[in-house]
Amino acid sequence: MDTSLIPITLNSENFSILIGKTLADLLMEHDIVSAQGIAVAVNMQVIPKEEWSHSLLHSGDNILIITAAQGG
Repeated sequence: MDTSLIPITLNSENFSILIGKTLADLLMEHDIVSAQGIAVAVNMQVIPKEEWSHSLLHSGDNILIITAAQGG
């Protein structure tokens, strides 16, 4: 198992993650387990929820998590 780290950006904050992590892994590690009401984009491309578990992250990826909010 490769234990090398790669840099990513998550909501404008820099992180290092292990090579081989998926988008689903990242969301789980950051306690973003409820997929309802969120959209996720990697490098400005929205990734459908059904693709999260097999979308590998790469060095330099810029991930943006958008949460729907209700209000008035």
